[in-house]
Amino acid sequence: MDQNDEDHFRRIHLVQQVDRARELVEHYFDGIHFYIDQIEKDSREIGMLNERLGG
Repeated sequence: MDQNDEDHFRRIHLVQQVDRARELVEHYFDGIHFYIDQIEKDSREIGMLNERLGG
């Protein structure tokens, strides 16, 4: 195997690592957005309950 072959396989390996990292980041941000939406929903519900209770 010559240097070009080694460089080619190294490039493939690095591209695969970047793709996996990108997928992890996208998954992480999807989770964050889910929790932000849940916090906003719960905050609205707390506000409505406070109004009903006269607070």
